[in-house]
Amino acid sequence: MAMLKAIGQGHTRPVELAETGGASGHRGSAKDLDDYLAWEPKRERRSKRIERYLESGHDHPARCLAFSKTDALLYSGEHGWAEEMDRTREQMELTKRANARTYYHYVISPDPADHVGAEELRDLGLEWIAKCLPGTQAVVSVHDDNAGHIMHAHVVANAVYPATGRRVHITDREAQRQAHVLQELCLEHGMTAMPDKMEQDQA
Repeated sequence: MAMLKAIGQGHTRPVELAETGGASGHRGSAKDLDDYLAWEPKRERRSKRIERYLESGHDHPARCLAFSKTDALLYSGEHGWAEEMDRTREQMELTKRANARTYYHYVISPDPADHVGAEELRDLGLEWIAKCLPGTQAVVSVHDDNAGHIMHAHVVANAVYPATGRRVHITDREAQRQAHVLQELCLEHGMTAMPDKMEQDQA
């Protein structure tokens, strides 16, 4: 059964706004995630936190197994998506608001018994974004660098729609729908799905 877990949300902070005059800084940025999720870490920009992770990380140096992005991201190469997300928020003046959410970070973990390949999991992540976060700037990065070498996909989505400037807002009900959509997609791909919580709640 596939699991969907929201594991992080970037926010701007009052101290950051005071220090930068409203410009996006590392605290609200996904730059560290960019280094971690891409094919190879950018050595000139690798953070101490990422270095510590790699030094203690689970003897699995080739972290990223498959990577893709939505069409709303226009950069080329494995790196650059975090900077483009930052620029989009700056253009929309989202970073001038204290404690504004800057990105959403999810992990999609299929049942290991399904033996899902990296490319299929990447495609599943892109399909999930198209249904749950359409029009967003988002990336999918597939790893198996946890303790059990279990395949999982990181999804990072910007917290603003680039076409409209409208902020992405995920309610509790929408979070339930996102989990429901993942189970539907898993069934379409022949994977194991969890019992539908939305249907259980309505019963």
